[in-house]
This record gives sequence, structure tokens and C-alpha cells, in this order.
Amino acid sequence: MNDLIERIEAATPESAEREELGVAINEALDIASYITDDGDPTQSIDAALTLVPEGWRFGIEQAGSYDGSLKDEAWCWPYESNFDPDWQNGQQGYRDAPDGTQGFAATPALALCAAALRARLYHEQR
Repeated sequence: MNDLIERIEAATPESAEREELGVAINEALDIASYITDDGDPTQSIDAALTLVPEGWRFGIEQAGSYDGSLKDEAWCWPYESNFDPDWQNGQQGYRDAPDGTQGFAATPALALCAAALRARLYHEQR
């Protein structure tokens, strides 16, 4: 699964590999179809949300919003942590989430795919 996450984070918005990534996600998670009613998770945030483990929250940040990064960022963290990304109290938002997972990629959907798959790995190891 780590190889798949690395491929997702390396993909470009125009990448022909995105369909292959969708199929690879399908195979890795052993789900019937990577295309949902919301679309392809590598191209649609709504569809990528279906990869976030049940009981987990998520956050997405556009490239450059916080640290000048050229990649979009996404995080997932367990709901039970009661973490609230409070920017006003000196936290670094989602970056401070306990047990959080991150994804950095060329688009918000790809970043969320990577973060959600890392969350699934983390959840399975708990």
C-alpha cells in the first residue's frame, strides 16, 4: 500500500496514470469498483471521501495556503481524539492532529486519497 501512496503523491493533475491509480486503489482495498456515484477518487474530492475510514475526520488545504508548499495537503485523524484544528489558539491546524495521517499531492483529491489510505493503514495496525 505504501508504494501506491507514493504513486498517488507523485501523480500530476494531467497524469494518464490516474485511471491506473483508481484501479490500484480498488485492488488494494478489495472493493467492487473504484468509481463511485461521486466519481473517481483520484479526480473527485467527494469520491476520495469514501476512502476515509469510518469514524475519522479529514481536512484539506490548498497549496501555498500555510507554508508556501506547491502541493495540496490533506489530513485524516480519528474522531475519538476530540481534536479540533483551532488556528486561533496557536495550533497549526490539522498538522497538530494526534494520530493524524497526511497526504501531499498535486490536487486536493489525490492528497485526500493518500491521507485516507495512510489512515486505513494506521487503523489496521491499531
